[in-house]
Amino acid sequence: MFILMLIAIYGIIGELTTPGAILPGVVGAIALILALYLAAILPST
Repeated sequence: MFILMLIAIYGIIGELTTPGAILPGVVGAIALILALYLAAILPST
């Protein structure tokens, strides 16, 4: 989950620094959705 959050952060930063590049934003958004989904599923101990 931590790796997915890093990918999401770097993807969103990449999209903000180079607007118009579609790939970093899409990859960042998908990674963010997956990370949030995993955060909801994983038990908090």
